Amino acid sequence: MFNWSADGRTCSVTFTCAYDETHIETVDDIEVTPEVTTQPTCTEMGVTTYTVSVVFAGETYTATKEVIDVPVLSHTYEDGKCTVCDAKDHDYKPEISSPDTSDENGFILWSALLFTLSGALGITIYRKRKQVK
Repeated sequence: MFNWSADGRTCSVTFTCAYDETHIETVDDIEVTPEVTTQPTCTEMGVTTYTVSVVFAGETYTATKEVIDVPVLSHTYEDGKCTVCDAKDHDYKPEISSPDTSDENGFILWSALLFTLSGALGITIYRKRKQVK
């Protein structure tokens, strides 16, 4: 019987004789090999599979234990959102660009329009004064 610690980092094995259940041997000096079998994400912890192998009476006994113990990762933000889970980055400040105001053709058009309207207004005022006299 494999007796695992809660964290999976240590294990002992107890063997009971098939013919005499009072004959019990425990092996405590066992090497536990960890391997991350499920990588963590920014929303879920990862899993480590702990494996032990014991040779007893010429036979090899192997057991594994999976433990959810790999810490979650930090979010990977791009443009204010996590690329994995779409969580919002509360510290994100988008860059605000100013509109392009360098339209030089608009200046010429507005200047011509202003000149034309000024001339029309001047002619209208001149005619009105001429009619009043």
